[in-house]
Order: sequence, then C-alpha cells, then structure tokens
Amino acid sequence: MASKRAAIVFDSAGTLLFMQRIAKDISRNEILFDFTTTAVAGRKSQCVITIIHFEPLERIKECPPATRIYNFLTEHDVDIDIACSSIPVTKDRVIEVIKNDTRATVRDLQEVLDEVLLRCDDNYYIGIGMMVDTETMTIPYTLSSCGKLFPSARKVVKTLERLGVNVFIASGDRQLDIEKLADRIGIPRRRAFGLSTPARKKEIIEHLKREYSPVIMVGDGLNDILAFQAADIAILTLEQESERPQRLIDAADLVVEEIGEIIPIMEDILKR
Repeated sequence: MASKRAAIVFDSAGTLLFMQRIAKDISRNEILFDFTTTAVAGRKSQCVITIIHFEPLERIKECPPATRIYNFLTEHDVDIDIACSSIPVTKDRVIEVIKNDTRATVRDLQEVLDEVLLRCDDNYYIGIGMMVDTETMTIPYTLSSCGKLFPSARKVVKTLERLGVNVFIASGDRQLDIEKLADRIGIPRRRAFGLSTPARKKEIIEHLKREYSPVIMVGDGLNDILAFQAADIAILTLEQESERPQRLIDAADLVVEEIGEIIPIMEDILKR
C-alpha cells in the first residue's frame, strides 16, 4: 500500500535551472539563439538529442576544426549518450547516423561552445551535443547549453523537505551533472536520475507511485509529457521562456509562472 508521504519530481533544465541554449543549423551554416531542442525534436519523431562526454569541454577548441565529428569521437574515444528521443533508439543506431554524416565537423561544435561561453559567466554547468536525424542519417544541428539555478530553487526544495515531501530530479542531462545539482539544492544523490529520456521519466514516476502518494511531476517541456500523464498531479512551469505546444499545456493539471508557486500548491495538497 502506498504511504501518505508525497513525492515531487523536478526536471532540471528550464525547471530548476535557467538555460542558455545555442544551436548551429549545419545546412544553413547559421547560429541559432534560445534554441529549444525538445520542441524541435518533438516536431519530427526521428530526431534524437545526444550528449557528448568530453572533459574539459574547452579542450575541444584545441582540436582540428575540419575534423568530421565521427572521426573526432573515435580518435579521442569520446562517449555519447541519448538525452531525449521520441522513439526507441539505441546508441549504436545513433553512432551509425553520426558515422554516415559528412557535413558536421568539430568547427560546428566549437562555434556553439564559444557562443555559450560568451553568455554564461555564472553557470551551473556547460554541456555540448548534437541532434541526429535517424531518417535522413544526418546531424542537422550541433548544440551547446549552460544553466544556473533559478533564484528560488534552493528555497523551494528546502521548504518542500520541511513539509515532509521527498524531492527527486529526473533529467536528460548527464548523471554527474544531476548529482552535482542534487548537492547544490540539498537532496540525496540517490534521488537524482540523469540521462532520463521521456520514457525513463515515466518509469520513474510509475515506480515512485508504488511508495508515495501523491506523486507530482514538475517540468517545462515536451520531454516531460509522458511523466505528466503518469503522475498524480502534473505541474507545468513557465519560468523559462520558450515555445510550449498546446498538447503540453493540456497535459498539465496546473500551470505556474515560477517554481515558488509550488509551495502553496503543495501545502493545499497535503491538507487533503
């Protein structure tokens, strides 16, 4: 039987963290600002958002710009992970697409990273990756982002814990980054789940529902919609300005302008 203790699951990027997102359109050779990766990927189910694991990221600037991305990954034994995908896809399939692409180069990664570094002086983390299209077998975009905590994030988490609500994070970002975020906001690392695809977020919600009641999901993007549908209560936050399709808004039970509004909502829920 589920306990009466509530659990709340936060997405990270755009929910706990204000994000700066930069992309490069490879075919147009154009830098795009405030690029919402999940919204773009959501329009075409064959697109997959991947994370590149390369530390420190600044070392990418030292690599030959004309090197194909596939060659860069293999020469430096660089690993990748799938951060978001609307369809089931394996890492091997993603690598096959990267290998097939002949246009995207290290220069395309360097350019988005440079733009992010120019704009993020007080950042929580910096990431780099790409969007791959499993239908056209190409890399349409290279991606880079950085994030910093929203002003009320720590206070919200501390207040929720004081109210007896267990706080979790489920995010498509790297596990190490999510564990660092957990440390920053004061929750145990065992409650931080990185590399969470939309399907994985749904699984996390369903698992928590065996132990907690109610289970609340807080997110801001299309990659949270399956978790919204699985949760007892779904809260959409608009603190990060970005494109949100109507089907995401319709999937939410509540909409808040900033995460501080969650506190009175939870206080009301706990009185029921």
